[in-house]
Amino acid sequence: MKKIADISHYQGAIDWKLAREDLEMAIFRASVGSNADKRYLQYTEDCGIPYGAYHYVKAGTAEAARTEARWFVACANKAKRRPLFYIADIEYEAQTATTTEAVCVAFLEELRALGCEKIGLYINTRYKWAGRAIALCDIMWIPHWGKNDGNIPAQSSAPKYYCDLWQYTSKGRVNGISGNVDLDMLYGDKPLEWFTGGGAAEEQTEEPAEKQEEAADMGFDRQKVIDIALAEEGYLEKASNKDLDSKTANAGNKNYTKYARDLDAIPGFYNGKKNGYAWCDVFVDWCFVTAYGVDDGRALLCQPLKSCGAGCKYSRQYYKNKGRLFESPEPGDQIFFYPADGIGGSAISHTGLVYKVDNSYVYTIEGNTSGASGVIANGGGVCRKKYKLNYNRIAGYGRPNYAAGTTIQPTPTQPQPDQPEPGKETAGKTVVVTGGSVNIRVGNGTQFSRITSVSKGTLLEWVATAENGWHAVVYKKQVAWISGKYAEVRG
Repeated sequence: MKKIADISHYQGAIDWKLAREDLEMAIFRASVGSNADKRYLQYTEDCGIPYGAYHYVKAGTAEAARTEARWFVACANKAKRRPLFYIADIEYEAQTATTTEAVCVAFLEELRALGCEKIGLYINTRYKWAGRAIALCDIMWIPHWGKNDGNIPAQSSAPKYYCDLWQYTSKGRVNGISGNVDLDMLYGDKPLEWFTGGGAAEEQTEEPAEKQEEAADMGFDRQKVIDIALAEEGYLEKASNKDLDSKTANAGNKNYTKYARDLDAIPGFYNGKKNGYAWCDVFVDWCFVTAYGVDDGRALLCQPLKSCGAGCKYSRQYYKNKGRLFESPEPGDQIFFYPADGIGGSAISHTGLVYKVDNSYVYTIEGNTSGASGVIANGGGVCRKKYKLNYNRIAGYGRPNYAAGTTIQPTPTQPQPDQPEPGKETAGKTVVVTGGSVNIRVGNGTQFSRITSVSKGTLLEWVATAENGWHAVVYKKQVAWISGKYAEVRG
């Protein structure tokens, strides 16, 4: 089994011809404090394997952390192939019980603001101090060495917190590298392809710049869901299950709404009927489904196919599980609130949708509230509200991935491959990947969903070749497609 190593200039000169035979991925230190790692650019150019980057954080304040984050990205992105992910290494003495959370939150938020899509923390003893920063991570990387003899320790030495990467020794060995090397293993539920696929370098090798710009325009318009929500202002819940489509008729306090009625009609959307129950979260869900449809609405809300229900606590956790819970708001975010007597705890009492943000306030449209100031849960109507940005009952912002393309593919979603000419033998033919890291998709073009990426030299069973040059191949017992620009048929 190949290895994963994290590497800095301390490893010195590396024979990459040998090292790449022993490694499947590397994590290079790009910078430390206000200095660049002096071997980072050389390593990234010579390694020939997928890699991410990390920064050793020396900051002790949020302001200093943002400055270091900007420096890190500047250093990391000087490489000809940009990193596939970006990690903040939190272990310096300035990160104390009182400073760690602010440092981590500021650093990660700055990475996100700079366009880094996969971000995370390398953290161990300071994990308990990181607080809200944990929810901002796409990647959790924890060192825990056990005997630290270069071998993978017993399960009893595994990290006690959830992680995606486990650094299990600082005394590992890698062919082509002299001395000890930090070694890591995948430990969470993310496969290697999650780390190595979908990076900027891979997309640039597959699609020309104009195609990338076109793809960037294929995301979701967040204003669409905002407009739908604002149009519902003034709606009042009903005394019984009638006049649900009228804004004001049959007003009462029994929690009957058109929002719950419509979502109850979608098989399996919730774990049971919700009409007649508190509906602030139902209102937000209804706005997304109305704007984008069931599948895309559910995906934007980060909800699993088998939802636990329509509760604020569940919805906040869905965003958190996907690394999309943030501390600073943007229009289109789902806002969450703590109960007055549970600030900072696990309980969540209310939710709504952000429609505007300025330097002082976050502005929301909420269901099951009232126009009174402050958080009003179970208030019975749809109202616009506003809160100071530092209001202590705000429990974070779930951020739908509006930049993602639609999950609903053009028809047909998976075209049948062209059939070989009669009499031609197909058995024994293979497709070999010639590009460095190439997408496999469900259809014969970049407009179709990506399944995974494969590395140079990968062999796949050939099925057929379409007129546009894309090859149909067998991938995990299904027909999939790969671009003929980066793969060729042999045999």
